[in-house]
Amino acid sequence: MAKLRWKSNSCTDRALGLIEVALKKVEEEVSAAGDENAKNGSAPRDQQKQHIPTMINDLLYPSCIAVAVSPNVGEGACFRGMQCAQYSVAGKVYNIAVIMKPEDLAPGGGRLNDVTGGGDAGGGADEEKRHY
Repeated sequence: MAKLRWKSNSCTDRALGLIEVALKKVEEEVSAAGDENAKNGSAPRDQQKQHIPTMINDLLYPSCIAVAVSPNVGEGACFRGMQCAQYSVAGKVYNIAVIMKPEDLAPGGGRLNDVTGGGDAGGGADEEKRHY
């Protein structure tokens, strides 16, 4: 099971939840592949499927603007402006950082107006001026 080792102060519960769901799927897939390999006595044909950073990235990206996954090599990592966490996954430690899509950050469809209760929730002229 993936284990949280560290998270940045800016890392939200929503981001952690998304990361943990992705890591659970990764560990299930790695475990299933390991079981299959043991049964067949061979290495996986498609090595790309077993590249854990790519697997994590592919699962997180649909809900994110940006994703960074790097193995922790003991030197630390910097992900300015991103929500970051460090997890033990399948026997290795990874630094995972995301920038969530606005619709995943805000309730009610993700519009800033839905959260604040002001303005035109239908996307009026002032929509262009907003920076999320």
